[in-house]
Amino acid sequence: MHRIFWLASPFIVVVACAEPQPGPIAFQFCATQHDAGGLVVCDQAFETAPRVHLPADGSVYGAVGGKGFVGADGQVLLAFLPASPASNPPGFAMPSYEFVETVYRLDGNDVVPVVKLAPEVLDGNLLGTWEGTLSTRIDDDHYDQANRIAIRVTFDRFDSAHHDLHRWDPYDAADPIIGYRLATMGTIENTTTAVTLANGSCAPSLVSFGAGNPTTSPDLTLMREFAMHVPGDMSLLFEGWMGAIDHALPGALIATTPEASAYAAYPHGTPNGQHLADFTRVTAGGGTCAPF
Repeated sequence: MHRIFWLASPFIVVVACAEPQPGPIAFQFCATQHDAGGLVVCDQAFETAPRVHLPADGSVYGAVGGKGFVGADGQVLLAFLPASPASNPPGFAMPSYEFVETVYRLDGNDVVPVVKLAPEVLDGNLLGTWEGTLSTRIDDDHYDQANRIAIRVTFDRFDSAHHDLHRWDPYDAADPIIGYRLATMGTIENTTTAVTLANGSCAPSLVSFGAGNPTTSPDLTLMREFAMHVPGDMSLLFEGWMGAIDHALPGALIATTPEASAYAAYPHGTPNGQHLADFTRVTAGGGTCAPF
């Protein structure tokens, strides 16, 4: 910007002034964050819930969760239908997956973007130790879903690859890429050794089940998917199996209490009795034990 000052002389003096710069971010939404043209980018979430903090400034803030557009208390603020873009308020800028990484301020019946969550924050919400059960193997293509085998899995790393996040339709080669997703990698702790579960019981090693062992590898992957069959068909994939994506949506990051519901996943295709059930994040347990 230039300001022109007239002096008592036949000359005009032009003084160059610096363009105004945005001020510091007034609120600490995340443990580490930076400003990106008025939008706060969350680089690292807080360690405990709520992992993304919201200001108590009289405004209402929310994000897309499993039930819709929700506040920090999990209550639905607006209906939200990811597979029906035209039915959602214009502030979501649909058709676009911007909503899967954004926290908004409620503005009447519309929304205004406030915080953008980095992929490392969203996929990082899946890190930690989880426990659940798999079906016992009968043969290569059949499983006994009534006979459950406990697993304890610690997700502690990301795959090195960045998986493209398309604006809307990944099946359209012309659809622009707006970001990326990370595969969250984990290891089954009780593959070869019995391990203490969070409730104090002892989970036998999977190899001890012989032919009934439901797994073929100790390594497992969780991955966000937003167009499983069609654009807007969102899933959290466990080894490619489909399950609810609630734990990996922004609504889970702003929640004042951790997501309480257990995750479940089913293989894609013809049912064969196999599925992951009661998969829940835990903080207790660990260490070897004697199952019998």
